[in-house]
Amino acid sequence: MKHVPTVSELYALGRHLAYPASYTTKGEPSTWHVTDEGHAMMGAAMRENALEARAAGSADWVRPPNSGRVLPH
Repeated sequence: MKHVPTVSELYALGRHLAYPASYTTKGEPSTWHVTDEGHAMMGAAMRENALEARAAGSADWVRPPNSGRVLPH
């Protein structure tokens, strides 16, 4: 599986990928802005992981065991 970068990892790679949008009173990032290029980088990794999971069969949905509750039809 390919690593999907976090927002702080994107920021460490450059402001062209992500940057703080607001700060706390202590000067720490509070919210982030992820650029289109940053979203594209994360999306590419997630798509690659999804294709790998589908090929391995681990992405197939399986009905979870019934809790004993009768479900409406």
